Amino acid sequence: MPDHRITSFTYQARWVWSEGRWIEGGRVTVAGQRIVAVGTQHQSGEIDLGEQVMLPGLVNAHTHLEFSSLAQPLPYDQTFANWIRNVVQWRQGQTDTDWHKAINLGRTESARAGVAALGEISTREWNAPAALSEDAVDLTRSEPQSPQIVVFDEVLGLPPEAIAPQMADAGRHLRVGATRPLSEIERVSDWTAGLSPHAPYSISRELFAEVLSLAAGASCPVAMHLSETREELELLAAGTGPLVELFAERGLWKPGQRAAFRSPREVLQLLSTLSRVLVVHGNYLTGDELDFLAGRDQFSVIYCPRTHAYFQHDRYPLAALLKRGIRVALGTDSRASNPDLNLLSEVRHVAAHHPEVSPTELLEMATRQGAEALGLGHSVGSISPGMRAVFCVVPMLSHVRDPFESVLQSSPTPSEPT
Repeated sequence: MPDHRITSFTYQARWVWSEGRWIEGGRVTVAGQRIVAVGTQHQSGEIDLGEQVMLPGLVNAHTHLEFSSLAQPLPYDQTFANWIRNVVQWRQGQTDTDWHKAINLGRTESARAGVAALGEISTREWNAPAALSEDAVDLTRSEPQSPQIVVFDEVLGLPPEAIAPQMADAGRHLRVGATRPLSEIERVSDWTAGLSPHAPYSISRELFAEVLSLAAGASCPVAMHLSETREELELLAAGTGPLVELFAERGLWKPGQRAAFRSPREVLQLLSTLSRVLVVHGNYLTGDELDFLAGRDQFSVIYCPRTHAYFQHDRYPLAALLKRGIRVALGTDSRASNPDLNLLSEVRHVAAHHPEVSPTELLEMATRQGAEALGLGHSVGSISPGMRAVFCVVPMLSHVRDPFESVLQSSPTPSEPT
């Protein structure tokens, strides 16, 4: 029987983005933490948000919250390998306390930017109490709840002796993160687990096979950095380049050594046995690789626009991805390569640099497509009945008539029932 003690509210806004279309004068009725109705019919006692544009809570499909305390990105210094050197050096100075603080800073920043869900890559054990504190965000009328999080445990290692400890950590991560299924993730402190074999140049073939087997048995999502840089492609194809020099410095690469994989296409083939895969970046995917992804619904490609620009990559193959019907979601990546975690800034960047992409496609990439990529499409990513009642609201600017233009020019305000 329904619980009649649950109070319902109806919110009215000038424009509501619902299921791929704009509703002028839209009304959204919420009971508890869920949306129960969407339409235009006036409801008694409704809460009028005025000249506002209401979007679903945004979905940041790829980030690394551990860098959220950085005031500015780490130096790039001409090569991706040099940037990795800077990452390693920075991490060496971070304590567990620093890590906990950064995680909560990133969650708070994301929530204030209207983000409802995150795809997080974690390099440390996630069940630390400080990382799950419900005090990370003040749950008052002025502060939104922390986003739902899918935490991908990062797995990497080239030598054989890395396999046992890495797999032990991965197994523990899945056991802790599988205490509740995705369909029941509700509370601030709830999260679910995934795995992230880091990249084809940083993991042995044997360790990669172990990760895939574990992920398949657990039916968990897998995220992997792939086809991210030209340096990666050089290492895979020829066993040369700045990344090889970096690994040789650290005693991880011997003269004449070859990569575990020869191309991103080979890696995609192996990943295709899984039920949910996030291809992170995909900056240099070839036409053949895009054709392979087309029609395989278990794959999503995660585009991080401002990080892509920070590293001065070639033009992103966004139009080619969308033309083939490949799911594309947006991510901020981290503050190590991005000035902030504001997903609407990623939307604005795409709108400015990819005018061929329609507003509908772009808004879906920032909401529903990200939710589907993470396995949260039942909960977030759309303003429709049954979805979690968390929204991103921006002002409808007086000098424009198109609500999408207001989205591009306004600052987000997170909103949820209180």
